[in-house]
Amino acid sequence: MRTGRSMPGLRIGWLLLLWVISLLSAPGHAEPVVSGLRLGENGSQTRFVIDIDEAAEPEIFTLANPYRLVIDLPLVRFDLKGQGRGEGRGIVERFRYGRFNDTRSRIVLDLSAPARLQRFFTLPPQGPDRHRLVFDLEPVTRESFLAGIRRPQKMAARAPEPVATAPSARPATHNGRRI
Repeated sequence: MRTGRSMPGLRIGWLLLLWVISLLSAPGHAEPVVSGLRLGENGSQTRFVIDIDEAAEPEIFTLANPYRLVIDLPLVRFDLKGQGRGEGRGIVERFRYGRFNDTRSRIVLDLSAPARLQRFFTLPPQGPDRHRLVFDLEPVTRESFLAGIRRPQKMAARAPEPVATAPSARPATHNGRRI
């Protein structure tokens, strides 16, 4: 009578354990970390600042009904430690943020009135400060806002062009009989 596990089962168990350990210890690329989101006012301008530990190139566009400014970033991790609760200031009523898909993160500024991105710039790290992405917004007319909207383009699936074929030299048949 056999007691204990069979040798093949024991080998499979050890291989499985080694595989799990290798997965857990493998170095992976960590996403950049956003450590701060803040708003400020200067006269009629509203400034939105993103603190991030790596340089990033945002994609920025506006949407209407309601008025919004959208900031798409490469996939990031939001580690705000009590900051960035989304309270508004100036032309920004509130903001929200999160993972948009497997490759992008998104920040949406809900605007109280039409506004345009007057200026965008980045500041390199200095002392304890991280990279900063700075967005200056200013109020505009509804017409000006609507004229500046980037409309998402939907690529219509087109049917392939029909291929012209030459008629067959043989006459068509059905069940071996000529039609």
